[in-house]
Amino acid sequence: MKEAHNNLVVLAAKAGGHVTATLVIAALLGVVAADLSALELLFQATWAGGYDPNWGALALHLGLSAAVWGSGVVLWRVLQKRGKKAVKVYKARGAVMLETLVALVPFLLLTSGIAQYAMINVAGIISDLAVYQAARTAWLWQPEAEIGRNGVNMDDVEFRARTAAALTLAPTAASNFTVGRNNPGGSGPPFRRIRTAVAASFNQFPVSGENFWIQTNYNWAFFGNQNMNASAENLTFTRALDSDSFYLRAGRKVTSAWMCLEDFEIIDENDEVGARFTYQYALLFPWFAYIFGDTATIATRFAHHMPIRREMTFPEQPDM
Repeated sequence: MKEAHNNLVVLAAKAGGHVTATLVIAALLGVVAADLSALELLFQATWAGGYDPNWGALALHLGLSAAVWGSGVVLWRVLQKRGKKAVKVYKARGAVMLETLVALVPFLLLTSGIAQYAMINVAGIISDLAVYQAARTAWLWQPEAEIGRNGVNMDDVEFRARTAAALTLAPTAASNFTVGRNNPGGSGPPFRRIRTAVAASFNQFPVSGENFWIQTNYNWAFFGNQNMNASAENLTFTRALDSDSFYLRAGRKVTSAWMCLEDFEIIDENDEVGARFTYQYALLFPWFAYIFGDTATIATRFAHHMPIRREMTFPEQPDM
């Protein structure tokens, strides 16, 4: 009885370790594809009500994380067995290195492919949140445009909604890639001010968005958006994981997210107000990008992209 109890305790400890490792990997993959601020916004919107997250996508993310951890465990055990055999047989000593290299290549391919798929899944979850934020912004400002209060028109509503979507999607966008334009089409000085304020929050010295706006010479070329950094033909893991400073990365990501929002439009029909868009998610990992998306030049960047289409509406506000 005591032995069975001990075995049960050991089994529970192992299971707990595997679950913990899976959750850690899930968190790391989530941070790689998004960031802590985006995840915090996701949780806040969920608990505040009105936003229903895609629980199936979250479950899939945990499953992918479990697959990554399981692949590592299997590889480790295989290498352990190979190593023990090599110690017993002198002639097999060189075979350990060869077998390690043979096993390591498919392992890296498998885990990298799963990691890219996990990032796509996280981008989809963040896109759900982005269309919620865009639709909520349109719902809030549409009545102002209808009566023309304070000079607000439907172009202003679209700009505000698209900005809300871009700021939400920014963590999933690329930064170590050319963005091409300091002032992306459809935006203007207000967009650049918002981008500067986001970048200022990551500056190592306390600085207001307005002062940072002046220091960066009103954003012109400061973020290196005009530089050619990478394309679909020279992907690396370093670029996929972002290696720039945070404030440069923030400025580039916000710009990239804005430019990758295609077919953005405000929905105002059948007593419903909302937004729809197609987010061209840039696939950043080498080797596997071609599996999930086709090459195209979007936001002046030649890369593999996967279109993520989203649409959401709210019942329009009653007349006052």
